[in-house]
Amino acid sequence: KQELPEGFQTAEFALEHGLIDAIVERSQMRSVLAQLLALHAPADDPGRIVTYHSVMDALSVGADAYGSVDVAPEARAVGERIRDEEAAGLWRSLAESVPVVGELIGRPETPEEAEEASRRELERHARREARKSGVSCEAASGSAWESVQIARNVRRPTARRYLDGIVEGFIELHGDRAFADDGAILAGIGWISGHPVTVIAQEKGVNLADRVARNFGCPQPEGYRKSLRLMREAEKFGRPILCLVDTQGAFCGTEAEERGQGNAIADNLVAMAGLTVPVVSVLLGEGGSGGALALAVGNRVAMQEHAVYSVLSPEGFASILWKDRTRAPEAAEAMRMDAASVLECGIIDAVISEGEGPAHENPEEAVAAVRDYVRIAYKELADLSPDELVRQRQERFAKF
Repeated sequence: KQELPEGFQTAEFALEHGLIDAIVERSQMRSVLAQLLALHAPADDPGRIVTYHSVMDALSVGADAYGSVDVAPEARAVGERIRDEEAAGLWRSLAESVPVVGELIGRPETPEEAEEASRRELERHARREARKSGVSCEAASGSAWESVQIARNVRRPTARRYLDGIVEGFIELHGDRAFADDGAILAGIGWISGHPVTVIAQEKGVNLADRVARNFGCPQPEGYRKSLRLMREAEKFGRPILCLVDTQGAFCGTEAEERGQGNAIADNLVAMAGLTVPVVSVLLGEGGSGGALALAVGNRVAMQEHAVYSVLSPEGFASILWKDRTRAPEAAEAMRMDAASVLECGIIDAVISEGEGPAHENPEEAVAAVRDYVRIAYKELADLSPDELVRQRQERFAKF
């Protein structure tokens, strides 16, 4: 004789709790099914439709044509709407305790103005936190601390920007099948250069509300379990995997530990070491600790020019070693966490140029450079057998 909660057993409830991959509008069902079937077709099928565009061309033929359908945004729309609604609720709760955010919500603005205001608030928040910690935001040109500041820049393109520029016909897949869908992990399937791929990305969010909903890019255990689920599915269907890394670290709250954060990361590390398909990982911004490494056990691992990679944050390093967070810039140099130093240590295979300036100043150039690297990496790995891929990956990490 209990009252069931509102929305119980609805499609939206199942999506939020990680039990289904997506909610698809009826008008999009035909096109989404066509893409999913094409993406899962056996690689040796002679009748296989091999590109996103050829699938869309086929859909345009015959009765009830859907020639104008663009699968990528439409397939994402419902999941994003749910996340946006959750974010709006979180944003309103923030407004009660953060006056500036309350002002942003109440101000009539265009979407572009709202996004710009949100970014300004993120920048103010970062400066306030730096002042409270006593850590200087000033950095010498070319220093590791400068790379840390650039990697954390709130205007830096997030993983979604790269995904949109690299992957065609992307269909986001949600959930860990056990507890929830973690917004910090943006994952799904699509096409790169006409070949099906699985993409797993750590997404920080493009504005304040989105960042709150995505936990500022710090994945929970269910995010890593979603990643592992899609990796296993990619292996089953022979699809290469692309991982885009950008996180200050896995979420370290009590609830994450209760749900097995360490176990989830460890399971990813073990599984990735033995995957029989090509794995390419690119660090786009911050690469913090095991939270980043859980998506970086690849056959090829690269960093953008101003990305950073480290066992923990320079603030954490300084606090532990010297009991003084203000020495974070010194810690960044000691940790050699900038891309050039990480390459010199042999931990990554390449440093990817961001163009004439940092990625936030010329995002199109930065996206194009990552796209070119990924295509070349897959081409180099294409002729390796499953056993050779595993051996190459394990030998790569064994050298450390």
